Amino acid sequence: MAKETFEYNNGKLMRINNGSGTVNEYFGPEIDNDVNIFAGGKTNQEWASLERAEIAAIEKAFMSKYRHLAKVCPPLAESMLPQLPAFIKWGAVAKAAIPGDKPIGFPASAGGIGVDWISPQTYMSNSTEATSGSYTMYDDSNTRIGRVWDITLTAGTAAYLAGEAAEWYRGNIVDLRHTFVVVAQDGILEIATMPVLNQVVFQTEAQTKYTSTSMSPIVSQTLKEGTQIYQYNTVGQIAMPHTFGSKIGVFPSVTGASTIPLMGMVFYEHSLFALSTNPTQGMMYT
Repeated sequence: MAKETFEYNNGKLMRINNGSGTVNEYFGPEIDNDVNIFAGGKTNQEWASLERAEIAAIEKAFMSKYRHLAKVCPPLAESMLPQLPAFIKWGAVAKAAIPGDKPIGFPASAGGIGVDWISPQTYMSNSTEATSGSYTMYDDSNTRIGRVWDITLTAGTAAYLAGEAAEWYRGNIVDLRHTFVVVAQDGILEIATMPVLNQVVFQTEAQTKYTSTSMSPIVSQTLKEGTQIYQYNTVGQIAMPHTFGSKIGVFPSVTGASTIPLMGMVFYEHSLFALSTNPTQGMMYT
């Protein structure tokens, strides 16, 4: 990887120049800062150039939700902030993966790529899973558009937050509506119910050799007193583009319904969303 890939001014990242290299080289400073990257067998990475305005858009999108997160649950916000530099670098990877060399902006504008925190609307299938390629086992996954992070679990039976037993999760595969999802390190939460997951496994089409990892022995302790916000530990950030299948499998110890949001960032083509004529649907895929 060329030394001039990253241009700085007084310590501030001003530009990323396009190139390719190993995942460890590209994310080296972030890995050294304990932000791990689950490469999933993809040892080499390509990225596009990012101008300062695009870097600033990713920063703005991140901070727009981070400020609220810091008020509601400071420990959770503290675990997310060190990951911002990696999210910026993923932006350059997403720009290379999404066709058309489109600029990244926040909010998204016509002909460009938007960036935001992951939501059910950007993560789950927006028509049918077979159409979008975004297979999951969330309750709302195969509906008109993902609504909430609810999932029905069965004790001792594997469930999938990304993918299914026989299907991979991909960012939206529909032309002009592609998405590139990056789940944060320790970006699996449980809200309002006691933690029920005791193992998690990351897999990709290129790599299925790793076993599941167990949860922290104190995962049942809420992140902030007086709340029911629980955080599961993971092996690192995992990127899920539209060109490459991934799975996040979990193993529950309790049968029932849980609310398990995913935290991270998503890059998406502007045409993913359009104004709906139905006021109860708001901004949605058409």
